Amino acid sequence: MKRILSSVPAFMLAMLFLAPAVFAQDEDAADQAEEPQLETIEDYMDAWEQVRVEFMEEVRAARGDRDKMMELRESQPDPSEYAGPIWELAKADPTAESAREGLFFALSMLRSPEDREEIIEVILEHHGECEELADILPVIPRMYPDSAEEMLMKIKSSNPNASVQAAAIYTLYTHLDETRKDAEDVEAVDATLEELKTALMGDYSEEADSRGVAYSARMEAIEFQKMLEVGMPVPDIEGEDIEGVAFKLSDYKGKVILLDFWGHW
Repeated sequence: MKRILSSVPAFMLAMLFLAPAVFAQDEDAADQAEEPQLETIEDYMDAWEQVRVEFMEEVRAARGDRDKMMELRESQPDPSEYAGPIWELAKADPTAESAREGLFFALSMLRSPEDREEIIEVILEHHGECEELADILPVIPRMYPDSAEEMLMKIKSSNPNASVQAAAIYTLYTHLDETRKDAEDVEAVDATLEELKTALMGDYSEEADSRGVAYSARMEAIEFQKMLEVGMPVPDIEGEDIEGVAFKLSDYKGKVILLDFWGHW
């Protein structure tokens, strides 16, 4: 055995002992090469989208497998891991081309009230004229209850998009309507509510939210809901009976009535 080893060149013996370490280093380098280097907002956005798509594919493949679904529920990806760095990059350069998209993504994914408040302030300062602003207006009364009216009116007057203006008016209407009972001057609030309602039902009657629901229709729903409080008269209903004879609900005033609403599609 000694004779065999003595005939092997020294450098070959060295390679035999070093090989495991070299292979280990190669594997580490390969692992690092496979991990994407995330440096920009676009990098993080793309990485999150890839993770999200892959996870949804796993969910679709696991349908019917309760154990697997429970396992996936516990291991679903955390968007804040991407939204946090995106927010930091957008905050560092809020006017960058990708900053606006990054700011709205971070706002939708981060849950810290402090972060969300700061993000909104950056959006309003640097992207106050964008159309996407309509999507974040509903959170303003909750985050800025004392200055919501001033902020929404400023957005309404400064943003050039009619859809954003309508969203600001509708959000302000709902905010004032909900806080009306605590107002010092209820009559002034009622006058403002009437002005806002007139604007929505008139100049902005065709403007809709991101789901395609017109703000005027949402306004009508609010007004109708007010008519359905306990103890108030039921709104009159007109129609035809099964014989085709016209009738009104008010024709049966004073009688016990069972209303059965139904339909088929």
